[in-house]
Amino acid sequence: MNDGKVMFLRQISLLLRSGIPLLRVLNILNDQQKGFAGIKIAKIIHKIEAGGSFSEALAEGGNFREFISSIRIAENSGTLEESLARAADLAESKMNFKKGLIKSMAYPAVVLSLSFVCLIFLLVFILPMFTRMFSDNSIPIPLITRIVISVSDQWLIIIGGIFLLVPVVFCLWRNIDLRFKIPYLGGVFRRLHLAEACHNIGSQLEAGVPAIESIRSARDGAASKKISNSIAEILSGVGSGRSFSRTLHDSGIFPPFVVQMAMVGEESGALGKMLVTAGNMLEAQAEESLRKITLLIEPAATLTVGLIVGFIAFSVMMPLFSMMGSML
Repeated sequence: MNDGKVMFLRQISLLLRSGIPLLRVLNILNDQQKGFAGIKIAKIIHKIEAGGSFSEALAEGGNFREFISSIRIAENSGTLEESLARAADLAESKMNFKKGLIKSMAYPAVVLSLSFVCLIFLLVFILPMFTRMFSDNSIPIPLITRIVISVSDQWLIIIGGIFLLVPVVFCLWRNIDLRFKIPYLGGVFRRLHLAEACHNIGSQLEAGVPAIESIRSARDGAASKKISNSIAEILSGVGSGRSFSRTLHDSGIFPPFVVQMAMVGEESGALGKMLVTAGNMLEAQAEESLRKITLLIEPAATLTVGLIVGFIAFSVMMPLFSMMGSML
């Protein structure tokens, strides 16, 4: 969800609260459309003018899948502006959290990138100078130095291999379920997607959407196939008359505290609120885990690069020491 889509929801909500009819609101936004990337307002207007509903028009465009059910209910109950405001708040919260995750990972990424550039500079420019000096002066070269020199001689192959590896890693990264298998970070991604599922179901329940439809919407909106399949099991269980908390437990993918909160929510009649709270707690856990990982990555990256640079420096100095020893 980008800034433009959040602004789209919020502006419609504000204009509807001002008493402006929906079609007029859409025409206003279409005339001054800015920043609504991926949203074809003219198509939405055409769909409504042809007799379709606003929720149908949004669904046809493929946008806001997780909010379609609550928007449909709000249209029928006359509370569309409140539903859109709630959807905008939820979308903005998720967007800001993801921005925070990216920001927290930016510094370690910069450190690793600069370290990689420094190592390439050493191997490509500095080490060959010493290699020529050793060769010109017929200095005996120890095994460690020969290994480092042989690696530097293959720098083109090494860099080419890294650049070929980048698109492969990118393709694998786009597979959400493969992200779950990354050591340490996998748990963070899992919590984030489970939090999104809790938010989607909980917010729709709070908006008055029936449980079956709320769960179905969360299933269709899940980016992870594994989580989508688990939500499908929950949907099947609830559809057959079992309690939501029991099916949540049997799915085996949600943490025990989420199951307990769902159970309390069912007993108190506040399931939607409890699921939204559980989603917030999962996000807080993911943020804390990521903070700890970031704190570990920074010194680990610095130490690793320091050891590699030190090893290269030591391998270069060994022949020099040998030469100086022979001169004494």
